Amino acid sequence: MKISRLLILASVAALAACQQGGSAAGKEEAKDPGKEPVATVDGTSLSRNTFDFYVKAATGKASADLSAEERDQALDSLVRLQLIAAQADKDGVGKDKEIASALELSRMDVLQRAAQQKYLKDKTPTEQELRAEYESQLAQMPRSEHRARELREDGSHLVEAWTFLQSFYGPEVPRRVLARNFTEGLRGGPVAHWGHRAAFDHDLHVDLPRVRQPVLVLNPEDDLASQTP
Repeated sequence: MKISRLLILASVAALAACQQGGSAAGKEEAKDPGKEPVATVDGTSLSRNTFDFYVKAATGKASADLSAEERDQALDSLVRLQLIAAQADKDGVGKDKEIASALELSRMDVLQRAAQQKYLKDKTPTEQELRAEYESQLAQMPRSEHRARELREDGSHLVEAWTFLQSFYGPEVPRRVLARNFTEGLRGGPVAHWGHRAAFDHDLHVDLPRVRQPVLVLNPEDDLASQTP
């Protein structure tokens, strides 16, 4: 199995000079440093753009901000990822209907996010527009979802919150647990539901496969069992 690393030359001009007799594709790569291969795995080139994107997703840093040792480790990880993916293709893993669906959903999600970012790039919504959108989304929420809590002077919103917790957890849950969760919920004020929605707005079946680090998922068969993959 051939894995060859190619050194990235410091100057695009120097690279172009060394490849004057090369192919048109090689000249095109010389014009765009991002297309230069940083590694070749069984004949498949991994470009600088791919490596930079992988490093940013995995570490939150630009590849230029990593030490030489960290860049080597990141490149090793990317090469292993390519090797495993290539072997999976050879084994026909991608033909499994669930895997194929997950891949297609991931592709659509990436394109959708990119389209949103492109559209919003030069458009900064006003405070009024943000508020109007929030109110619109809030009005469309099913009643079963957490909604913004109205703070009433007579404190009846507290009674409603406590009653909801009792019915949600059931009589078998100790009161001390209810009291703890009740007070924690109050700390968020009228927007305490935002944290709940931020967590459950993610489709874990789509998002988890995109996490490149080891993931431990615990499903203790509690009230979140159905949402846990």
